[in-house]
Amino acid sequence: MKQRLERIAMIVFLTVILAAAAVGASAENHALLRAEVGYDGTILNGRWYPLEVTVRATNDDVSGVLAVDIGADISIYDRLELPVSVKAGDTQTFHLTILPLNMQRTFDVTLTDDQGDEIGACSVTAKNVVQQASMITGVLSDDDSLAEAMAVSQANDELGRREIIYPVRLDEELVAQDERELSAFDVLAIDGFDVGSLSEAQQQRLLKWVKSGGVVILGTGKATANSLAWFAELTGVQAARTAQELTDVVPALMAYAKATSEAEGGDTTPVRALDAGDATVLAALEGKNLLTASKCGSGVVLTCAFSLSEEPIRRAADEETLWQRVLLAYDKEWYNDVFKSYNQENFSIYESLTEIQRVDVDNGILPVAVFLAAYVIVAGIGLYVFMKRLDRSKELWFVIPAVSIVCVGIVVLLGGQLGLQTPAASSVHVTLYDQENRAVTEESVSISYAGQDRMVITAEDGSVIERRTNGYFNSFNEPLVNMELRDRIGLGDEPFIELCGQATWFTRNLIVRSDRAPQGAIEARAWMEEDGLHVSIENSTDTDLEDAVLLTDVGYAAIGSIRAGEMAQVQLARMDQVEFNDKNGLLIPEGKMLPFEVNTYAMSDACVNPELSTQADFKTSSLSEDEQYRRDLKERRLNMTTGVDGFSCVLIALTPQIPCTQLMANGRPITRTAQSSMVIKQIAMEINEENGYYYIPQGEIQAYQATVDENERPRMGDELASKYMTDDEGTCFGYMIENVPLDKITQIRAVTARYYNESVYLEVYDHELNEWVPLSGRTHVTIDGELLRHAVDGQGELFLRYSAWMQNDGVPEIIVEGSDGA
Repeated sequence: MKQRLERIAMIVFLTVILAAAAVGASAENHALLRAEVGYDGTILNGRWYPLEVTVRATNDDVSGVLAVDIGADISIYDRLELPVSVKAGDTQTFHLTILPLNMQRTFDVTLTDDQGDEIGACSVTAKNVVQQASMITGVLSDDDSLAEAMAVSQANDELGRREIIYPVRLDEELVAQDERELSAFDVLAIDGFDVGSLSEAQQQRLLKWVKSGGVVILGTGKATANSLAWFAELTGVQAARTAQELTDVVPALMAYAKATSEAEGGDTTPVRALDAGDATVLAALEGKNLLTASKCGSGVVLTCAFSLSEEPIRRAADEETLWQRVLLAYDKEWYNDVFKSYNQENFSIYESLTEIQRVDVDNGILPVAVFLAAYVIVAGIGLYVFMKRLDRSKELWFVIPAVSIVCVGIVVLLGGQLGLQTPAASSVHVTLYDQENRAVTEESVSISYAGQDRMVITAEDGSVIERRTNGYFNSFNEPLVNMELRDRIGLGDEPFIELCGQATWFTRNLIVRSDRAPQGAIEARAWMEEDGLHVSIENSTDTDLEDAVLLTDVGYAAIGSIRAGEMAQVQLARMDQVEFNDKNGLLIPEGKMLPFEVNTYAMSDACVNPELSTQADFKTSSLSEDEQYRRDLKERRLNMTTGVDGFSCVLIALTPQIPCTQLMANGRPITRTAQSSMVIKQIAMEINEENGYYYIPQGEIQAYQATVDENERPRMGDELASKYMTDDEGTCFGYMIENVPLDKITQIRAVTARYYNESVYLEVYDHELNEWVPLSGRTHVTIDGELLRHAVDGQGELFLRYSAWMQNDGVPEIIVEGSDGA
């Protein structure tokens, strides 16, 4: 009997073991996962890029959630989830578009079934990371070497701008899979690729990308006949089917870029005749159009009469950074803005605007505050006095806790009735118009809520909601462990963000993607006259502008309302003298123009409560307290909005007719909200030739590398591509003042380097005395009077130099003023 029981027990044990092993094997082999990240293993830090996961169902049908963990900072992470379904024996590839809030190289991917059990997993590590301070160029070509030729790095930085242009080779499967993914590219170079082979959805995304500000360099490679026809609907540019050989095409293109080609002469290139139509011809040779530019919405298409992969063209791109020079020559402002936007460590103007919004919480906070104050008085003082009169002070140890419990219950009931624990949302809708009236729209939201419950945030109109990026740059090379889950982000047909509560109070910064924006444009111009700065603003949109403010480098002014179709004129009256407070802080009066520039941050910070203007720490303002408070909300920390080369002049106005998106928390509208809609318009400074007053702001006059001849006199050399110099021979700089009549100039101001110190002195060359003259001042120096007449010769040449040198010092930027009364 005993042996029989032992035998039965052994059989049962072995059966359980084998069953468990079979189940385990079945679970292990239920789904096989393989992942690829980025473009051939290269990820674009701070931009969207693909994560492709291939799922193979081995035995049974697979249905569940594909998840990947995305680092947010060094202690928390988000989880992206995508519902998937794969038939038994089938293999499917799922495309996710991701943007880690922190630089992350390793990604863990899991597949869980409907019960939450893991049925597959894999890990993938990026091979290479492209940093944010780069111009990303997507290359669609049948020539594998074209992408490498278009790269600009420290090894072939011919212009010395210390910039990186990183090409990414794309194919039909990788281009335009997702609108956000396509937005990661600044330029698309298309040569030997048939755009017509893309799906209709991909073509629509590409069209939207171009019209939203994308730049296309379109070559006439072997397979681009359909591409030329596709883009011809946008550009009107047609190309002949046959090509003829032309010599020295590269020198003609380099001449457009105001540079000399180092290529040996005699190279021939097959060129197709271009019918430019309404496009702008940038370069031509022997009567043949080589390069045209066509504006397409906010973007541009550069159509080439040749293949980008032709040997002379490809070699010039590699050795002489041809396309970098062409892009700079075509639109230097756009080019610089591309690098500037990513050099700011992914910090956008909307981040600042989100922080300054405040939620109106007068629907319950005040009663609770009064109740708590009454409780403190009653429980603290009242109970003591009351119990002492009853001669029962010894019982306070029992009475006070009992009263506290009662009061807590009342607060809980009161809070539930007033909805104090419901979420609050602060939304800022911004439309940013650049100087060319290209518009970018974004809506930033801050969600705040109390409690520890999870909360699903959606948009009532189905708009996509995204997490805002941070500026962290820690690198995750290992799987994310010992970190807290912050948010679950649902992808697929029903997008959502689930805020995973882990504390008593949370604030989440989100972005809502919507195309809601004013229809039309804002036309504006700024110019200088002897009485100060003049600005003309025409509201050509269908939306009223309210509480408008003009913010410049030399002053600010309140404008008020500008109705749709109306025009406003603003003048900043010139000041000859400035005042300082007790702590040497500059006093900036509203509506006045300073005689020199200050940074825009200081200008916006000039707005404070006028009642405090008598204190040394505060600047003055002519606005009322209410007006000043509203102005302060818009102007604080707006220096990021005007970080463009040259004179900074920006219009900031509210547009309350543009609604913010209605957000939902767990399917219910968030009613406790603070919403603000505004436009920001960048305004270019013009030279006022009609009235004879000239004001050339920083960046308008190009500096040149100066040389010295045999008589030790400076001579104009090559144009400087970068405002920073590093070699020890670059202490002398030249400026060509050709666009201002020399007899009209009244003064020239030089703004010296940011790293200026006591050992670096600025000098100007006196052409009459043939010697260098030291200038007085630190960061701002002025050249006027008799010295001005000798500093600029008859050809408009001005030379400055540092008498001592510092590594990484900057080229002085100059400001030229003049008038008919000179």
